[in-house]
Amino acid sequence: DSLRGFGAGLESGPNKDLLREVEREVVTLKENFDRVVRSYSSSVDGEDLQETTYLTVINALNSALAKMHTDYNVKDRQRALAEQEKDALERDLTVRINNLNTEIENLSDQLNKEKEDSRLAQQELRESLNKNLAQLQRAQSDHERVQSALSSELTVKVSEVSKLEEDYRIAKRKNDQLTRETFDRPDGQIVKVFPEMSSAIIDLGKIHGLNNNHTFSVYDRSITNFDKGKEKASIEVVRILDRQAEVRITMEDPRDPILPGDWVLTPVWEPGQKILFALAGVFDLDGDGYSDMERLIQLIRNNGGDVIAYHDEDGLMQGEINPTIRYLVLGESPQPGDLNVNPAIGGTMNKMKAEAEANTVQIIDFSRLLQRMGVRSIEKVELLNRSVRERQFQSRLPGGTLKDADR
Repeated sequence: DSLRGFGAGLESGPNKDLLREVEREVVTLKENFDRVVRSYSSSVDGEDLQETTYLTVINALNSALAKMHTDYNVKDRQRALAEQEKDALERDLTVRINNLNTEIENLSDQLNKEKEDSRLAQQELRESLNKNLAQLQRAQSDHERVQSALSSELTVKVSEVSKLEEDYRIAKRKNDQLTRETFDRPDGQIVKVFPEMSSAIIDLGKIHGLNNNHTFSVYDRSITNFDKGKEKASIEVVRILDRQAEVRITMEDPRDPILPGDWVLTPVWEPGQKILFALAGVFDLDGDGYSDMERLIQLIRNNGGDVIAYHDEDGLMQGEINPTIRYLVLGESPQPGDLNVNPAIGGTMNKMKAEAEANTVQIIDFSRLLQRMGVRSIEKVELLNRSVRERQFQSRLPGGTLKDADR
C-alpha cells in the first residue's frame, strides 16, 4: 500500500516504472506466502489459528503431531491389553479342549459297551423271531381251516355289505348336500348389548345397504368356521342409522348370552351388494302339505337377497342358472303318492342341480339357509278341507308372474 501511494506521487519516468515492477514482485511474493500458509493451515485438523504465519503453522503442526503420538501410545496400550486377553483365551481354550478329549474318550468307552449290549440283544431277538415264526406257521394252518369253514357265511356277509355300501353312498350324497355349503365370512359384529331391553347394536347401517326386518344369526366371537360352529342367537333389524343399526333379539340362550364382539351373519345379504339365489324343490315352511315357494322368495327378498331362477307348481323353470347366482337352495324332493306336489318338480330339480354344478353355483339345503338367516320357526297353519281351500284360495306364482289384480 505504501509503494502504491509513493508511486502515485511520482511523475512518469524510469523511476515510476521501476517502482511498479517492485510493486508487482511484492504482490507476487505476498500471494505465494498466503497460498503456502493456507496449504499448511488446512493440514492442521481442529486447530484455530489466531495469526497465520510460518511460525504459527509450524507450532500447530507440532501440536497435531504430539496429539497423534499420544493417540498412538493409547492404541499401543490397547494392543498390549488385547494380546493379554488373547493369551488368556488361548489358555482357556486349551483347558476346554483337554476336557473335551477326556469326555470323548469316556463316550467312546460307553459306545463300545452299548455295541456289545446291542449284539447280545440282537441275538436274543433272533432266537425269539425263530420261535414266533414257528407259531405263525401253526396259526396260518389254523386260519386256513377256519377260512374253509366260514366260506359259505362270507358269501352271505358280502351280499349284506354290498347293500350297506349302497345305503352308505345314498346317505353320503344326502349328507354332502346338507354340509357342502360354507358361510365362513361374517357380515358384521355386535357393538353393544342391552339385555334388559332384549336389544343390541350392530356395526351395519344405511351406508352398507341394510334394510329393516333383516334377520341375522349370531355366532360366538371365538368361532372361525361358521359351517361347523353353532349359532348362539338370532336378531332382527328394527332401526337403522348411517353406520349402525338397532336389532331386536328374537332368540337367545340365557346360558350363552350375546356379547359385544360376537359375529352376525346371513347368507342372503352382504354389505353393499345383493346375493342372488335359485330355488328348486318343495318348500313346505309351515307344515300344511303345500309348497311355500312364493313365501320363501319373499323372505329372501325381505332380507336383501333376490331370486332369479325357480320353478312353478307345474315344474316349469322360470329364469335361468348362470354364474352370477351364489346359491341354489334345494327343498324336499317330491314323494311318490303326494297329491299336493307335481312329480315333474323332481325332474326340474335334477336339471337345475346339473346347471348349478356346470356354472359353479353353490348348492345348499333350505333348512340350513333358514337357520343361517336367523329364522327359527315359521308359524304353522291349520289345514282346511281341500275342497274349501281350492275354492277360496288360488295358487300364485312369484315375482313378475303375478296378475295385475293379484298384485
